[in-house]
Amino acid sequence: MVEMVKSALQADRKLVAILAADIVGYSCHMEQDEVATLEALSRHRSATDRLILERRGRITGTAGDSFIAEFSSVLNAVECAVEIQEAVAEINAALDVQARVLEFRIGVNVSDVMIKGLDIFGDGVNVAARLESLCEAGAVCVSRGVRDYVAKQTPYVFDEVGEQWVKNLEEPIRAYSIGFAGGRALRSAVCHSTEATVPSPTASLQGNTSPLLIAVGLLAELVSALSVSGFLRAVVVLLVCVIELFVLN
Repeated sequence: MVEMVKSALQADRKLVAILAADIVGYSCHMEQDEVATLEALSRHRSATDRLILERRGRITGTAGDSFIAEFSSVLNAVECAVEIQEAVAEINAALDVQARVLEFRIGVNVSDVMIKGLDIFGDGVNVAARLESLCEAGAVCVSRGVRDYVAKQTPYVFDEVGEQWVKNLEEPIRAYSIGFAGGRALRSAVCHSTEATVPSPTASLQGNTSPLLIAVGLLAELVSALSVSGFLRAVVVLLVCVIELFVLN
């Protein structure tokens, strides 16, 4: 026990972004068809490992159907998570009907961790794994810290999942999900902006008294005032832009 404590105290520490990924229903896939599942796993891991390297990440641990990767950049970790899910969706879409389709869940956290050899340890790793378990298949879930780091640097739509409890942590963590549709991450409809900002209705109403446009403008203002989810805000933004295009012109 004393040696274990000394070893922990001697471990290096650093702040990293942690990506935790796991294949949905892997045991069930293996039970149904081991050969096809391993072929699919190899195909997906070839893509994921390449994307992690391209984003300057490092795989620190793997357990067949899951892996942990660390990144010195939170932005790179989030971009890599999205790229992995989009690449896997593209691979799955190109498969024939008989092929084994595998999907990932991915969680991303930022935390100070201990480093021993090639492995990383700490509550931050557990949080990343917990975030991954909250995901739907093919989705990405991040901590509030990650969302705050990248919200203004990425176009992605972050929907709040709420507070989640993690084993051995005294306080819950606030989680956010990056929405996906059709295998692609949802992105803000607003050009030249990193957040889904609802346009001011007064700008759209000048010189035009269309009842439909007035109603949409008021809805946009209400959505902005209520600070609702990023997905709904993006829908309203798109609706306003379409109406401006066909009504004002």
